[in-house]
Amino acid sequence: MKYILVVGDGMADRPVPELGDKTPIEAADTPNADRLAGAGELGTVLTVPRGVAPGTDTAFVGIMGYDVKKQYTGRSPLEAAGMGIDLPVGHTALRCNLVSITPGVKLGDAYMLSHSGGQISGPDGYELMSWLKAHPRFEERMRELNLELHVGTSFRHIVTMGEDYWEAALEQNLKVTPPHEILGEPVREHLPVGTIAYVLLDITKLSYELLPLHPINRRREEKGGMVANAVWLWGQGYRPDFIPWKEKFGISGSVITAVPLVSGIGFLCGLKSIEVEGATGELDTNYDGKADAALAALKGGDDFVLVHVEAPDECTHNGDSEGKVEAIARLDKMLGRILDGLDALGEEYRLLLLSDHLPTLHNRAHASGAVPYVLYDSRKDARAHRPFGERAAAETGQYLDSGMQLMPRLFEQE
Repeated sequence: MKYILVVGDGMADRPVPELGDKTPIEAADTPNADRLAGAGELGTVLTVPRGVAPGTDTAFVGIMGYDVKKQYTGRSPLEAAGMGIDLPVGHTALRCNLVSITPGVKLGDAYMLSHSGGQISGPDGYELMSWLKAHPRFEERMRELNLELHVGTSFRHIVTMGEDYWEAALEQNLKVTPPHEILGEPVREHLPVGTIAYVLLDITKLSYELLPLHPINRRREEKGGMVANAVWLWGQGYRPDFIPWKEKFGISGSVITAVPLVSGIGFLCGLKSIEVEGATGELDTNYDGKADAALAALKGGDDFVLVHVEAPDECTHNGDSEGKVEAIARLDKMLGRILDGLDALGEEYRLLLLSDHLPTLHNRAHASGAVPYVLYDSRKDARAHRPFGERAAAETGQYLDSGMQLMPRLFEQE
């Protein structure tokens, strides 16, 4: 038996007026997901417990079988693991977004324009942050503050803090805000609060002064685009202790994603990470490459493979309804390629398709609520006629009140 988890990050939504009061899933062309919805178990699942901030991080911890309320220790240590960063006991990691805020004003007067530096590309993000890290003034200030910048790609980077910050950096002592939750809002109202807030502010202010000087940002400004002109620190935490999947479920496998957060969670579960050329985390990601890599992993002996597509979530945060519909349609084509390959293998399989959490185009931010899922078993056919979507899933009455139920259900270990 082979097991496949396909996640369209943030593809769930609420009805959108410009889409004829359909959700993006309902508006998208999804023949493959619809086929699974008719043949398999269609329902809704509350992936993020009530009272916990919704997001890819909190959703995935539960989806992968861990108790978010007890074992979640922050978003950044998960991403750090995905970037291969060794986070010692007593050290803290923070997510370091390359963002776009109002240029040419005081930091407190700026607005958050883009959480992703105006959708900065991977190579440009790497070049900008490498330049910032090596800048004499920035390097000196980071050394004085006992901080280290770990350069990633695009807008996703990590800053780590030493043991001297341990207590002050705990969530209850340092309040920070995810930049994708404050799009279009004044920065002043969401600056860090706590005894070491000045540390984060120093870095943000200095980056806001230096980054506009780089040729990449000068070119972007000349073309009338957003400049990636500041860093924003948030999501602090320390390394969690997850029981590996081999011990927890008796399962081994791989993760295919362009996002360090998801590959980091996979690494902490004991799963391998497979890199796919052209996987960007955006609408232009390599869907066929992800499908082919998943099939190759299963043919090569893996019990399980997770295929994660970030594009729907990014389109949501960018307020791009047409892009979100297109991302879901492209994911569905990828799903069809996976299904064709699985059928050609001639081996029984179970496939789980879902949205990990619920963001909304209405405000470009995350919301609480259940999301649709479909669990398909190649040995069975429910012979129903229904589409894959939020309302169709709710109408079945099939409801799971915890994301932690998903993997035991997929592996038939309930």
